[in-house]
Amino acid sequence: MDEEDRQASEQETLQDILEETRELSRENNKILRRLQRGARVRKVISVLYILFILGTLLFTYYYLQPYIDNLANIYNVGTSDASSTRAALESLIQ
Repeated sequence: MDEEDRQASEQETLQDILEETRELSRENNKILRRLQRGARVRKVISVLYILFILGTLLFTYYYLQPYIDNLANIYNVGTSDASSTRAALESLIQ
């Protein structure tokens, strides 16, 4: 009878360990799912953030493009005027 009691006790202990392991794996599964969900949300937010920055840059470029072109023309005219003035001064010196 003593052997049967020991086996029953071991079986109960194993059953308790198995139940505890089952509860721990369920808890781990819940935690892992939360972590995965958080990672997905962060990825979506970062992609949206990058798209927002790129969209803002493109919109600003197209909005400011006429002003940038005007500034480039002013620079080019100033550069050509400076080179023509330099050429005129060089011809006077010679």
